[in-house]
Amino acid sequence: MRWLKGERATAVGPDDVPPLDRSQLAADLADVILALRAVDVPDEAVSDPALRWYRGRSLVEFDEPLRRSVRQCRSLEGLDVDLDAALGVWADALDVQGAREAGSDRWYHGDVVAENLLLSGGRLAAVLDFDGLGVGDPTVDLHGAWELFDAPAREAFRARLGVDEAEWLRGRAWALAIGLGALAYYWESMPGRRRDRLAMVRSVLADAAA
Repeated sequence: MRWLKGERATAVGPDDVPPLDRSQLAADLADVILALRAVDVPDEAVSDPALRWYRGRSLVEFDEPLRRSVRQCRSLEGLDVDLDAALGVWADALDVQGAREAGSDRWYHGDVVAENLLLSGGRLAAVLDFDGLGVGDPTVDLHGAWELFDAPAREAFRARLGVDEAEWLRGRAWALAIGLGALAYYWESMPGRRRDRLAMVRSVLADAAA
């Protein structure tokens, strides 16, 4: 593996001011996701279970894991998150889950969070960790918008991707599930990841309440 120059991205909570204007980063990341979605998905990839083990399936399949994460989070000392509101955001996304169009499965990265992005001068320099690369619902790759961006940059990200309301709500639900799952699992062992996913969850709840 070769060395990649850059600085790791930082998370931005709903009350934080980004160190730099992140509208350009939003455009850069959106372009990476669009490029990934544009790659053809061969038939053998569509049917390969090794490409469907991680994320990107229906939110309905993640309902019990999400609720388990919420139960675990209720016992975390010092966690200042409205978990009942989180369940409401999740329910809203399930209400619009619906049936996706046949053939809408695309390639996705699956873990587009601050720790997997390198920046240079505020621009995206590299996307790391493709271990979770899979085929499925590409809205899973929207989740980083609630960890990386303030509200204006997040809207710029959405506009560049051209996602509709149902897609956006699924992406927000993914951010909630990924964030709460990490809090439940890494609360004691990885304080840096805990900090970043906490910013993600709080941004989701602030966005839903706006």
